[in-house]
Amino acid sequence: MLETKARCVILDPNADFRRIGETVSSKYWETASYNQRRNQGFLPHESSVQVFSTKWEKVQKNLRGGPGLPQ
Repeated sequence: MLETKARCVILDPNADFRRIGETVSSKYWETASYNQRRNQGFLPHESSVQVFSTKWEKVQKNLRGGPGLPQ
């Protein structure tokens, strides 16, 4: 989503994207790794959480519905 100006609508009945507006801890950048056998890990494209957060804050996010979210 950071690399494009395309608009995206996500219909999320299982609430998988409920926390899309949040940024994960900086530890994910400090311990970036990926295990191909387990298909698990976190490999950010940005050099730090600060670089990511600056870009991510510019992306407009409108969350609707669900407990604790605006209706």
